[in-house]
Amino acid sequence: MRFEDIDWHDQKLVGVNINRTDPGNNDSIELKVVINGKEIILLFEDVYFADLRLNFGVIAEESISYAVIKSDDEQIDAIQNKWSAAEGYLNDLLCFELNTNSTNSLIKIYALSCKLTHV
Repeated sequence: MRFEDIDWHDQKLVGVNINRTDPGNNDSIELKVVINGKEIILLFEDVYFADLRLNFGVIAEESISYAVIKSDDEQIDAIQNKWSAAEGYLNDLLCFELNTNSTNSLIKIYALSCKLTHV
């Protein structure tokens, strides 16, 4: 299963974990989601930037409105330029964007890869 193969509408977001246990070597973000009743971890590796506009206070499950992968997000150029001297140009950098129904939260993770694993 790949990120882009999932019908994201009305799936559940149940957790967010930012891993900085080894800064610069392991910069990853995990999203725990429930897809068609099965728990899955989305592991974003080689994260260079994250924009987590999370809203709280709604007493309801956090369902996902949509999730897409963007290669043309406006922030990608800025990230590539920022890191060009140290890391090269990061040509494979992608924006993984999720928007939620319940709180209208917007999550944008700028990473080189995303792996899906069953819990």
